[in-house]
Amino acid sequence: MSAPEISVILCTLNRSAYLRKALDSLLRQTLPLERFEIIVVDNGSADDTRSMVEREFGHLPQLRCVLEPNQGHS
Repeated sequence: MSAPEISVILCTLNRSAYLRKALDSLLRQTLPLERFEIIVVDNGSADDTRSMVEREFGHLPQLRCVLEPNQGHS
């Protein structure tokens, strides 16, 4: 993948259902996938956030999930 033109950064804490909707929405927009990257910053979620991202969106080369264990420090 070449360098993306746009970085979309989604910071989340225990909001896997909302995150799924946001990611689905990003993938439906009209900009070609290779022109943007998505970075999910998981702020120490205790729900299924990480596993949902890996299970449903892990195949996307433009998506990264970063763990930030200190809440509020995205």
